[in-house]
Amino acid sequence: MEEIYERIEKVRRSFMKLMPGINSRLINPGQHSPMMNFSFSELKVLQLFKEKNRYKMSEIANSCGMPLPTATHVVEKLVKNNLVKRTPDGKDRRVIFIEFTKEGLKVMAESEIHHKENVKQFMAFLDKEDQERLVKTMEQFAGIVEEISEKIEKKSKLKEGGK
Repeated sequence: MEEIYERIEKVRRSFMKLMPGINSRLINPGQHSPMMNFSFSELKVLQLFKEKNRYKMSEIANSCGMPLPTATHVVEKLVKNNLVKRTPDGKDRRVIFIEFTKEGLKVMAESEIHHKENVKQFMAFLDKEDQERLVKTMEQFAGIVEEISEKIEKKSKLKEGGK
């Protein structure tokens, strides 16, 4: 286990050292990413809206893996920046949904364009075979992390049921 940890740590350190340089070389001087001014927590919340149009606050907290008060604070900052809004449910006024504003949709669309351009620039350094190998490795990595997440969730539910 110690050998695996050391290998993982070596890869992590390598990424931490390489990625800032790659990012700074890829992003053209003067080019501004719409997402540069957001915290990691704000980005997590904003990314949720790629999956569906509106969420209850508890869904945001659960999906982002953060306590409800933290999610509320993050959403409040996004409301102040006019990226999301609170919309009461027409059937149950106790229920409040969080939805994108027009400005939020615009920022996310700009961000998506910016991200795709950066990926294209990054991938241009690789031949087709290496591009395919990189994507396949990333897909495998995501699949393994998803499996781990499911196992953790299952174990957590078993613990809760055993109380």
